[in-house]
Amino acid sequence: MRELAALFDELKQEYNEEGDIGASRFRDVFHSLMPIQKEKLQTISGKRFDEFMTRGSLVSIAVSYRDPITSVIDKREDGMPDYVVWNEYALEYHRINQVLN
Repeated sequence: MRELAALFDELKQEYNEEGDIGASRFRDVFHSLMPIQKEKLQTISGKRFDEFMTRGSLVSIAVSYRDPITSVIDKREDGMPDYVVWNEYALEYHRINQVLN
């Protein structure tokens, strides 16, 4: 995990991004999910589900939204969404997905 975290830190610096990385035991994550999420995780785990439950881990990485997007996500004008700001949020969402890809 240390090597993976170090690589993630290098990539964040290289691309001027902020974010975090974490890991947890597969079974702990599985037991905290909603039933429909558990079903999906079992499906995508396939034949290795029991192995993952015994000795598997999940790694999660996150890239942060850049300011000021987080403060205007639900901005409204006269009770209606501010679509100009909403489009900026959508572009930021797309940027984050590209970074994660």
